[in-house]
Amino acid sequence: MGNATKAAVIYCLLIFAIGFAFGVLRYAFVSDLLGRRIAVLVEVPVMVVLSWALCGWALVRFVVPKHWPARAWMGALAFALMLAAEAALSILLIGRSFAQHLGHLASDVGRIGLVGQVLFGLMPLLRR
Repeated sequence: MGNATKAAVIYCLLIFAIGFAFGVLRYAFVSDLLGRRIAVLVEVPVMVVLSWALCGWALVRFVVPKHWPARAWMGALAFALMLAAEAALSILLIGRSFAQHLGHLASDVGRIGLVGQVLFGLMPLLRR
């Protein structure tokens, strides 16, 4: 499953980088105009569409087999890496404790973002 692993890492890095940029813009500008919840509700569909596109690119670029174990591995690994990266960002950049980070995931805004991340993780299985 080497190709699926490479695809997962690159797919995660690309979406994380784009999500980070969007998050900075959302936090700095959009949240003040629309409110946090609406800003996230606008951002998540865009991220899901980008996940669809970049997942498709990664599947082709890294020649990930079409059978479900390889696709499931790619999605699960990408999802786990994304959760770890999000937690690290929350703790190191925002200054939350791990418990506070988990509490954020339980908030309305956190749950909306988590739905987007679950879809991100499922994308390799959905791209058949």
